[in-house]
Amino acid sequence: SAPLRQVDAHRVLTVALEIRGGFGRVADFRWEALKRLVRRNKRFAEVWDVANDAVGSLLFARRHLASPFGGGGSFSLADLARLGPRVLADRGGQRHADCGLMKEDLMALSRGGSGLVPLAKFWSHDDQTSQARFHYDETIEHLRAIGALDETSGRHPQVRIPNYVLAPLNCVAYS
Repeated sequence: SAPLRQVDAHRVLTVALEIRGGFGRVADFRWEALKRLVRRNKRFAEVWDVANDAVGSLLFARRHLASPFGGGGSFSLADLARLGPRVLADRGGQRHADCGLMKEDLMALSRGGSGLVPLAKFWSHDDQTSQARFHYDETIEHLRAIGALDETSGRHPQVRIPNYVLAPLNCVAYS
C-alpha cells in the first residue's frame, strides 16, 4: 500500500485506536465527520490528541533518517501497527480514571444514589459544571440498544448508570 501522509496517519491511528478499544467499526467512521466528533466527544478528542502526539513523536524520532529532499513525513501501515499497542498501554490508566469521573458525574445527577438518572436531567445536564465535563447526547434508541434506558416508570424514562458507563462507547475495558 502507498505511504500515508502525516494527517492521514493521524486519522487512521485515531480510528484504529477507537476500534481496538471496542468503540465501533470502520464503517462507523467517516473522515469528513472526524473533526465534528472531536468537538462533540471528550473521550474521542483525547484519543485524537493521543494519536496526533504518537504520530508526531514517531516523525521526530525518525528525523535523522529522513531525506533532506522530503518524504520523511510519510508512514506505512506497519509503522502505525507498531504504534497502536504502545499507545493503548499508555492510555489504560488515564482511561480508568476518566471512567471513574464519568460515574461520579452521573451519580451526582442520580436521585438519592439510586443509580438512575431521569432522562430529561441526563440530557439537560450542563457539562460546564461537571467535574469531568462530560456531555450526554445519546438518543433514546441508542440508550435502549445498550441496555441503559429504564422505561419501567412509564412516562419518565431514566438512564441506568452502570449500563451507560459500561457501554462500548464509554468505559468498556480494552480486549
